[in-house]
Amino acid sequence: MLVPHSKTTMIPRLFLLASLTTTLVLATEEMMMISDFSLSDGEYLEMETVDDPVMGGTSSSTFEILEGEYLEWSGTVEIVDYLNSPGFCILQTKDDDEDFTGLGKQSGISFFVEKSTMDTMLQPMSAQLTTGAISSTNGEIITYEGELRTCELRAGIMDDTMLVELFVPWGEFKPTFRGFVVDDAPLLTAEELDKTYRIGLSTYSSHSAGDFTVKLIKIAARAADSEVCISPIAASDNDGGGSGATW
Repeated sequence: MLVPHSKTTMIPRLFLLASLTTTLVLATEEMMMISDFSLSDGEYLEMETVDDPVMGGTSSSTFEILEGEYLEWSGTVEIVDYLNSPGFCILQTKDDDEDFTGLGKQSGISFFVEKSTMDTMLQPMSAQLTTGAISSTNGEIITYEGELRTCELRAGIMDDTMLVELFVPWGEFKPTFRGFVVDDAPLLTAEELDKTYRIGLSTYSSHSAGDFTVKLIKIAARAADSEVCISPIAASDNDGGGSGATW
């Protein structure tokens, strides 16, 4: 069982950036804490799952929060028959009015997961951002998506050998709509990042079908001057039970 981190010991030099209805967005010199599911006081973001959006597939997933430990997200990605390719599942923030102002001052986003999760995930996972940007071609809302990679935990940030950090810098996010890159999307500038109202974690980048479980501890954004990890998770190293099906 993971030991809950207190707000004072988990992050040094903590100060309040913004107070939300369901959570606190916190910042330090190294990171901006978005949501900490290891807290036992219930101050974390409300989440929801979205499975096979607009694809007509049968993938499914659910989650539960173990107070003082983590959020456990699990499900099954199924093959979409008419595409003969795997669908995907998303875990995302629930409300459309969340305020993530301050992301533009960071370098990228991190999802901290329990180390045992690396054997049960469909890898690589991807991060998703929704800013409200709309494609001028089809008038639809764009999703910015970036493939997550593993990082060694930075000393003094989260001194916990049971955690693995999955990170992607803003510069590697691509604007997408239904899995296709959108050519006329606004650039993901600091100003655009500060318009973010939804953050998600997706199985999309794995291009795999199968069962999965993710034990998510925290979501945070890295400071612009923090060390950037450079080792992507290779899809060929996937031990998460996927069938290996691709788009």
